[in-house]
Amino acid sequence: MLIAAACGTWLACDPLSPPRLPPLDARSLPLPLLLNWICLLLAAFAWTPALAQPEPGQPLSALEESSLQQSLEIEDRDWARPVEAAEKLSALVEVLPDASPLRRELLGLVGRLYVNADMFEAAEAVASGLDARQRLHADGSDLVASSIRLRLQSRRDGLAGVMAPLQAMAARVDTELSLRERLRYWYNVAGALASQAEFGDAVRAYQTADELADELGRPGWRSTVGSALAGVLSQLGQHERAVAMAREALAFARELGDDTLLADAYTTLGVVLEASGDAEGLLQSMQMAIEHARRADNGVGLSVLLGNVAHYHLVRRQFAEAERFSQEALDIAEQSEDTRGRALALANLGLSRIGLGRIEEGKALVAQSLEYDQLEGLRNEMALTHAELGAALEQAGDLDGAVQALHAARRLQDEIFREDQQRAVLAAQEKVAAQRREKEIQQLQAETARQIAEVERNRLQQWVWRLLSVLLVLALVLLVIGVRRLRASNRRLAGVNAQLRLQSERDPLTGLANRRHVQAVVQHAQGGRSFRGTLLLIDLDHFKQVNDRHGHAVGDALLVETARRLRALCRGEDLAARWGGEEFLLALDWLAPDDAEQLAARLLRELSQPIDVDGVRIPISASIGYAAIPLPPSALALPFEQALRLVDAGLYLAKLRGRHRACGITWIRESAAAKLEALIADIEHAEALGRVGLQFVIGEGDAA
Repeated sequence: MLIAAACGTWLACDPLSPPRLPPLDARSLPLPLLLNWICLLLAAFAWTPALAQPEPGQPLSALEESSLQQSLEIEDRDWARPVEAAEKLSALVEVLPDASPLRRELLGLVGRLYVNADMFEAAEAVASGLDARQRLHADGSDLVASSIRLRLQSRRDGLAGVMAPLQAMAARVDTELSLRERLRYWYNVAGALASQAEFGDAVRAYQTADELADELGRPGWRSTVGSALAGVLSQLGQHERAVAMAREALAFARELGDDTLLADAYTTLGVVLEASGDAEGLLQSMQMAIEHARRADNGVGLSVLLGNVAHYHLVRRQFAEAERFSQEALDIAEQSEDTRGRALALANLGLSRIGLGRIEEGKALVAQSLEYDQLEGLRNEMALTHAELGAALEQAGDLDGAVQALHAARRLQDEIFREDQQRAVLAAQEKVAAQRREKEIQQLQAETARQIAEVERNRLQQWVWRLLSVLLVLALVLLVIGVRRLRASNRRLAGVNAQLRLQSERDPLTGLANRRHVQAVVQHAQGGRSFRGTLLLIDLDHFKQVNDRHGHAVGDALLVETARRLRALCRGEDLAARWGGEEFLLALDWLAPDDAEQLAARLLRELSQPIDVDGVRIPISASIGYAAIPLPPSALALPFEQALRLVDAGLYLAKLRGRHRACGITWIRESAAAKLEALIADIEHAEALGRVGLQFVIGEGDAA
C-alpha cells in the first residue's frame, strides 16, 4: 500500500483527524483515487521551525525569544513522541507571562499534542484553561480552545461535523490571532475540505495559507503548503500544474536544506508523477526521499517511505523486492515503536509472501495487521486491507480465501456506508428542525406584535368611551384628537417600516443593494422562469492584505470607492450589489459577447486605478467572472442560482490564472442539468474537452 507522507510526523498543524491511506488493489493501482487522502496526510506533516518565528513588527521579549528557541528544539527532537513533547512545552508555558500571545500559542500546541496521543481528558483540561484565559484577556484564546475541541470531535466522530464550526471561526481568526495561528487555521481548513472532496474550496484555502506563508517569509511553510496543494491539483486531474507545484515545493525545501522537508517534498513529487503516468519518476523520487529520511534519522517517516517502495514492487509483481523493503520497514517501525507503521509493514509483507507462494504465512501476517486496525477501530482501513488481500489471494489461486476476504471487505463497506447515510440524514433533519424553529420564532414575533397593537387599540377605545359618559362634547373633541394621534402613529410606523425594509436590502457601508435585495428583484423579474441577462461577479484582489497592512478603516474606504466606481459605470436600469466581503455583483440586460467583453475590460481598467486614503496611495485590482444568459449555441437558459455558480467558476479561473483579469463564459454545449453541474464544477477541464467557450480579458498594467 502507498502512503503519501514520508518523514513527517503528526504535528500541531495537522488537519484535525488524519486517517491512514487506503490500500491499493495490486492489479489496478488507482492512484488518482488516493490523492484525496494524500493531500490530507501532507497537510499533517512537519511543523517547521519557520512557523514559530516572530511576526514582522512584533518583536519578542528576551524571555519569549528564549522560550521560542527551546520550543523549536523540542519540535525537532521530540514531536514524534507527543506526550514527552507536551510535557516539555508545558514547562515552557509556565515561565511565560500570562498575557503573552506566545503562551496562548504554545497552549494550543500542547492541547493538539494531547489529542494526537489520545489523552482526551488532558486536551479538554487545556481547552478549559484557554476559556479561563479568554475571560481575563479577551485575546482570542476561546478560538484556540474551540480548535482543540474540534480536533477531539474529529478523532471521535470524523471530519463531517467540524467543517461548519471551522468555517464559522474564519472572521474572528483573521482579526484576533497572529499570522502564524491564522496560517495554521487555513491550513487545517484546507486539509479538512480536501478530505471531504471539496477540492475547489480546498484550493482556495491552500492559496490563502500560501499567501500567509509568503507574508511571513517562511520557505518551510511554502514547501509544506505547496506539497499539499499539489496533491489536490493532482486529484482534480490537473497533473501538469500538480507536478509544477510539487517541484516548486521541492525548491523551497532545498533552499532550507532541511532533510525532513526534503523527504516530504520528494514523496509528494513521486506521488503526483505516478498519477500523471510517470511510474519511474515515482521510484526515483522515493529513493531520494529515503536518502533524506535516513539523514533526518526519522524512523517513522523512513518506515512509511520503505513501505511506499515495497508497494511499488508489489504492484509490478516483484515480490522478492517487495518482501525485502517491507521487512526493513517493519524492523524500523518496531524500533521506533510506531504502531501504525508496523501495521502497514505487516500488510505489505504479508501480500509479498502470498505473491511468493507462501500463502498461509502471508495470510497470518495480514491478519496481524488487521488486528491493529480493529483495536484502533479503523474499519475503513480494514475494508481496504481485506479487498487487497482478496485480490492477492485470487492471483495466488486461493479462491476460497479470496472470496472470504472480499466478502469481509464488502460487509465492512456496507456498514460504513450505512453509518455515513445515517449521519447525512441526521444532519438534514437538524437543518430542517432549525428552519422550522426559525419560522416558529418569526410567527411568534408577528403574533406578539399583533396582540400588542390590539391591546393598544382597545385601551384607546375604552378611554374614549369613558370620557363620552362624562361629557359628549368633550368626548367628541378627545375622539378627534385620538384619531389624529392614531393616524400620525400609523404614518410614523409606516415610515419606520419602509426605512427598515430599505436598510434590510441595502449594504450599510457602500449603500449598494445587498444579496437579499438582488434575490428579491430576480425572483420578481423571473416569475418562475429562467434568468435572462448578463451577470458579472467581481472580487477585489489581495483585499485581505490591505486590511492586514493598513487596517480595516482603509479596507472599508476601498470598498466604498469600489462601490462608487461601479455606480458610475451603471445605467439607471442596471443593478449593482455588494455580494459579500470584497465581492460585488452587476446584473444587466443581455449583452452581445463583444459588448460584455468591452464592459469587463472597462471594469478592469476603472477598478485598477489606485486610491488615496489619508495620504496613503493604495494600489488595487480586481478579477471578474461573467456570462450573458441565455448562452449559445442552443440559447441555454439557466436559473439565477445556476447562472451565478457559472460566473463564480469563471471568477475562480480568473484568479487561478493570475488575477487582474476577467473570464467570460461565451458558449456551452451541455444542456442536461447533471452534465451542466459537472461542467461548472470542473470548468477548466470542460474547456480542454471543447464543451465550453471561455474568453479571457487581461487587465492593463500590473495587478495590485
